[in-house]
Amino acid sequence: MNYSKSDVKKHVGDRFYQRGVNYYARRMVRSVEVKKRTPGMLVLGSNVCGSGNKVYEQHITIFKISKAISFYGECSCPLRRDCKHVAAALLSWLDKSQPQEADVANSQKPVNLPHNLTYLINDLAEAAGKDAPDYDPESYPPQIRNRLIYWLDIGEYPTGIRFVTLDCRKVSILKDGSIGRQCTRFNGENFAYNGGPKFLRPSDREIIDDLERARRHSYSSNSELAGAQGANILAKVLATGRCYWSDHRDVAGPLTEAPVTQAIGHWLVDNTGAQKFDLSVSGHANAITLPLDPPWFYDPKSNQCGPLQTDVSPALSEALLRAPTINGRDVATFRKALQIRLKGSKIPLPEAPKRSQNRKVKPRPNLTLKQATVKSSYVPHWGRSPSTQTIPIAVLDFSYNDLRVSPDDSQLEYEAVKDDTLTIFPRDFTTEEQAIDRLLEVGLYPLVHDSEVDVPIDVEQSFYVVDDYEAGMNWLRFFQRDMVKLKQEGWTVDISDDFPYSLASTPEHWSVAFNESDKSDNGWFSLSLGVQVDGEEIDLLPGLLDMLHQIPDDLTDDAVDFLLSGMDDNSFLPLGDGRFISLPGERLRPLLQNLLELFTDKYSDSDKISRLRLGDIAALEEAAIQSGAIIKGGTALRGLAKKLTGGTKITPVPVPAGLDATLRPYQSEGLNWLQFLAEADLGGILADDMGLGKTMQTLAHMLVEKETGRLDRPCLLVVPTSLIPNWRIEAERFAPSLKILTLHGPKRKERFGDIAAHDVVLTSYALIHRDRETLLEQDYHFAIFDEAQAIKNPSANAAKFACKVTARQKICLSGTPVENHLGELWSLFHCVVPGLLGERKAFQKNFRTPIEKHGNGEKQAILNRRVLPFLLRRTKDAVAPELPPKTETIEHVALEGRQRDLYETVRLAMDKKVRAEISARGMARSHITVLDALLKLRQTCCDPRLVKLDAARKVAASAKLERLCEMLPELIEDGRRVLLFSQFTSMLALIEEALAGLEISYVMLTGQTKDRETPVRRFQAGEVPLFLISLKAGGTGLNLTAADTVIHYDPWWNPAVERQATDRAHRIGQDKPVFIYKLAARGTVEERMLELQSQKAALAEALYDGKADPAKHLSEQDITWLLAPLE
Repeated sequence: MNYSKSDVKKHVGDRFYQRGVNYYARRMVRSVEVKKRTPGMLVLGSNVCGSGNKVYEQHITIFKISKAISFYGECSCPLRRDCKHVAAALLSWLDKSQPQEADVANSQKPVNLPHNLTYLINDLAEAAGKDAPDYDPESYPPQIRNRLIYWLDIGEYPTGIRFVTLDCRKVSILKDGSIGRQCTRFNGENFAYNGGPKFLRPSDREIIDDLERARRHSYSSNSELAGAQGANILAKVLATGRCYWSDHRDVAGPLTEAPVTQAIGHWLVDNTGAQKFDLSVSGHANAITLPLDPPWFYDPKSNQCGPLQTDVSPALSEALLRAPTINGRDVATFRKALQIRLKGSKIPLPEAPKRSQNRKVKPRPNLTLKQATVKSSYVPHWGRSPSTQTIPIAVLDFSYNDLRVSPDDSQLEYEAVKDDTLTIFPRDFTTEEQAIDRLLEVGLYPLVHDSEVDVPIDVEQSFYVVDDYEAGMNWLRFFQRDMVKLKQEGWTVDISDDFPYSLASTPEHWSVAFNESDKSDNGWFSLSLGVQVDGEEIDLLPGLLDMLHQIPDDLTDDAVDFLLSGMDDNSFLPLGDGRFISLPGERLRPLLQNLLELFTDKYSDSDKISRLRLGDIAALEEAAIQSGAIIKGGTALRGLAKKLTGGTKITPVPVPAGLDATLRPYQSEGLNWLQFLAEADLGGILADDMGLGKTMQTLAHMLVEKETGRLDRPCLLVVPTSLIPNWRIEAERFAPSLKILTLHGPKRKERFGDIAAHDVVLTSYALIHRDRETLLEQDYHFAIFDEAQAIKNPSANAAKFACKVTARQKICLSGTPVENHLGELWSLFHCVVPGLLGERKAFQKNFRTPIEKHGNGEKQAILNRRVLPFLLRRTKDAVAPELPPKTETIEHVALEGRQRDLYETVRLAMDKKVRAEISARGMARSHITVLDALLKLRQTCCDPRLVKLDAARKVAASAKLERLCEMLPELIEDGRRVLLFSQFTSMLALIEEALAGLEISYVMLTGQTKDRETPVRRFQAGEVPLFLISLKAGGTGLNLTAADTVIHYDPWWNPAVERQATDRAHRIGQDKPVFIYKLAARGTVEERMLELQSQKAALAEALYDGKADPAKHLSEQDITWLLAPLE
């Protein structure tokens, strides 16, 4: 089976091929023969000499598939496969089976030579520089970035025996030519079967071969170098230029070989009298001697390594360097033995102490605090981990005079040499055991050394705090509580620089500093919690915030409480530089609680705080004062917080001259509050109980701005549709100087051009979406939202509009800012004081969930504190002394849509009918017709379903019923007890249906009620908050002093009858002010009849009581006025 040299070269590669050529030329192929031959396959067996004349066996299979040749060569050498020995055997068989001529370099004529001489000629030519390969086998092609480097090191066993190790490492070369930081251990056995990686050079393979042989005689994980073989390997390694001392990352470059250097032997003596042989290297004071044959040295200063020449034989020098340490008591005997056995040798002799003595000494315990690295799968109380851990430990040893003894040492006695005297100390195990027990008492426990824990030899008898999760705190408690006591007991305690915990001195004082930003930073400020430690001011806040934000969200709903829950007078805080301070936790806990609450919005990474957090700022200042901390900076900000939280009084504002009313004291305070907020560019929620005059206070607020000249833009006033008439009437009555523009009805767009020319733009929630573009084009002085429950859903169009509109101040008016859940409160504040309650998601986590689901009272208090400066609420009970016994309010309700059209239809028909009746029968005899006309119009105002007409059946809306359904929940939420009167029992039935949807409990009394006592008793006892009463059945004879609110759904035209109904509540025994609300449809017969109550009381009484002669009081002009069209 024929093959060529190129086939062999292609199979084993250039490197092994060239070495195989040399082996064959040097006649190192002992034999090669056919073991098996079949068509297409040839099996050869061969023997080739290797390094040190060792013979390796080869088993080579040659295949021929079609015309292609392939080889599979096995060898007993360390590389195992397709090595230089296989190449040499294949070349030898090629010459035997396929004789051919060889070209001799530089010959003019072909010369026929035996093949072995041909290879010899090639070698000689290469040595002479002729026909040298066009590459250096030791060089690296550019594409190969990996290298094999060598780490040289020296170790020592506990007995003092020294040894030299060589470790092979794979590294990468960076673009700048430097060695990368990452390196991995290289084991030559891993590549024995595949020829090895491409980055190995021929010299590496020879070194690996040598190391493999040396490793068979070593118990080290690295390759131990010893004897002449070790010295030979070291010389080869140095020649590569890739040898480093210990770790290449800690030195400037590879070791360089020094020339043979003279050295003199001597004996080193330690404080125990123990002696060890060493060599002093000429010209290298810091040299480390390597026990080899001959000895070598390493100089860390010059980064050189080289062989040594001594006065004794190299083998003896190595033996002495490898010898164990000679104990002080044995030195004399050892010296004598050397003199006898090595007589005539130039070996230096150790000097023995001249005297010896025995002495008992009580040991002094020493504790050294440091860090140690342990490689462990399990460390008690630290948990399982397959990785290396660096843990703080306390290393224990004992001082016997100047001698330090480890409790692990099993020696019964120790020696020490001083003044040429050897002193022998017996171990005092009793004292040592007492010291170990003392460490157990203070909470330090031994670091267990078992099969699963690889603990460094020098720290086996070490101690650490058991509880891993509180390890730091336990070490600090050890510093604070136990270390001082141990020192007092005679212990020494040393703390290494790398120990991770340190207790600083007790702070001289604490301070809270407010650092205000300028206005360009949108009113943000920052805080610092300073302590004076050793004359240095240190801010503790960053460390506290880092601890706070590391608490997982799923661990607790209240991160601040979780962080401070275990804080007491034995707590510690980090200074940020590895030191800790002792914390007077009981005294400072309120301060830290208030401080950290300012940073609970974990959806923001900023360390700045909005000035809107005025409630928290006031609480923080109070807590700081109580804890004895010094307060620095933020004078203006803290002053603002005090005023808005009631800490100091707000400066009163003069009541505007144009207000045609007298403000009660609490209303004046409301005006002052609104004005103070406006001055500070802040919004708010006026949440007074219904009936306490939120409208009046708001009108006064706008009027002050007009009279002071600050009202240079219109105010936007958004109200429910039903309240537009009420606001317009109240403004015309109490603040007539305000120019009001009402945007309502189909012709409102014609007035858009007049917006900027008015003081107040009045519109409804129903229209702001339709008129959104026009309304948002204007910048407003104030934006006021009445019955602000309409914007409680932040996703609704009304809420989005309220947030987007531009105004210097935004105000919400609502007696019930929270109806169902706290998310509604967030929505209102997101409009008027954006940012106060944080992002919606953060508010949900920090407040809604803890308060609504878990009833967290602390979170409720924090929320109350935060909104306090921006929410003013006075209940009826709170201001009762300022209220008159009876307060009457008319609720003007506007009819809309089909109900308005129905009213006009009925009015026109009734007007025509009445006029025809008067024309035919005269005024005096038309009394019944007039009453019927007025009745139908009143029923239309109450609810179209009361009107027995075909046109009325198509109308479902009732403006007055809708307004009633808005009022009742708010009143009952405020704790009001309500009497609701109506002349129509059928209207009470319709109200009953609406109450079912509102889920409001009630009792009712009509002419059909047989048991009058039960509903009265239930209402008086507080079982229900609402009493429905027909005017005829309950207008007299009832004592209902439990009620404090009366609603007249359909005003009764006889004032006396109406007063009698009201007096069911406002009578002797009533100890609360009574509020009376009269619902009247705007511009209808109801509103005109209310005017008759004061203008023509006698006429109204005659008209509806039927006891007087109406002809004497009623004129045709009066009828025309009553039946006039809607205004």
